[in-house]
Amino acid sequence: MDIKFRDTLLSFDQVKLNMMNSDIEVLFNGEEKMLSNAFFEYVLVPQNGEKKTFVSAAAFKYDGKPLSGFMDVFGTDKIKVMVHHYSYIKEPHAQAHITGGFTQHRLMKESNIYLHDGSKLVLIKRKKDVQDFFRSKKSAVDRYFKEVNPDIKNPKQLLNLVQAMTA
Repeated sequence: MDIKFRDTLLSFDQVKLNMMNSDIEVLFNGEEKMLSNAFFEYVLVPQNGEKKTFVSAAAFKYDGKPLSGFMDVFGTDKIKVMVHHYSYIKEPHAQAHITGGFTQHRLMKESNIYLHDGSKLVLIKRKKDVQDFFRSKKSAVDRYFKEVNPDIKNPKQLLNLVQAMTA
């Protein structure tokens, strides 16, 4: 796996992405070292013959709150599709011991899809969110939805829609 620092691209045998605090752990000279997200720009992860780009989510804010975890970046144009992978600790419900359910704290893994235009992140949960993002091209987006019927939960299909709207 390759890690892009400010001026250098270095390759490491093993890299772990910490989804709680956006840091990475690398195996260097037989020792595990932790790198803060301030020291690297992105991580390239080979998967199925192609390289996926992961950027620290700490560099982004949504609704004024900084994000944690990592962003899987799709596309190289001005508008990018970004899948936010993060984890958090879910506390048990106050009445769990009475009503049944989990009584232990659980580590939860989540993913959200965003569109990023260079300045703002827009959370995409349904087709209306895409229509609102491309407000000036509403008729073209509606036509694309009718002709292709993309699954907006699939980042590659969402990227195809973005590329069609920006072409």
